[in-house]
Amino acid sequence: MVFDNFIKEYTKRGLIKKQEKNLKTVENLISRSYKEIKAAEANIKIDEGIAFAV
Repeated sequence: MVFDNFIKEYTKRGLIKKQEKNLKTVENLISRSYKEIKAAEANIKIDEGIAFAV
């Protein structure tokens, strides 16, 4: 599988590493996502292009 080969190669190179599963980390990512959505919604009224880049 292409994905498995990608993971093996990049892990071997030290470019990616396995992360611990942690509920707090997931909660932080979701919280950050909500902030980014709010920023995009505010920016879309001003400049549509930048809203998609944020």
